[in-house]
Amino acid sequence: MQDVPRGNTLLSYEASEGYTAMPTYLVSIDIISASESLAQLIQLLDAAPDPAISHDGGSARSPTSKWKEALWRRSSKVEECASLDAHISDVLSRTPFIEEIHALVSSGDIRANLDVAVFLDSWNESFVLTPETIILIGNTGLPMSVTIYSGCREAETNAPGSVAES
Repeated sequence: MQDVPRGNTLLSYEASEGYTAMPTYLVSIDIISASESLAQLIQLLDAAPDPAISHDGGSARSPTSKWKEALWRRSSKVEECASLDAHISDVLSRTPFIEEIHALVSSGDIRANLDVAVFLDSWNESFVLTPETIILIGNTGLPMSVTIYSGCREAETNAPGSVAES
């Protein structure tokens, strides 16, 4: 099988099927608090987040809005086109302090979850979680949130003013 990048997904070529789109992923452990600052979360966890993505509550989200809560985030470091299993395994292996996260969550307004973003180029794609990864997720005791961004390529193509629309 030969892989060919395209847009937000990776195309996989199999002689019997032609090109099929494969989703790409972003996976992270998120710890969120309205009352604790990012610095306090770092101190409580004794662990550094990914600085480019983590932020304080009240910091600028855009020129006209601010983040309402602090976010401590640690993301997977594998390629976006790696399997969802690889992303989840990577972020969990880089976050060995799950018990400390549970202690924080039970102590106040702090919440935590495994965050999965799935990017699809068309409306009829799928992704797979193996039984081993499902068990791995379950063993963390963390909820998992999944956001699916579907039809990214089709939305761009069919947007008003696009080449397909003209």
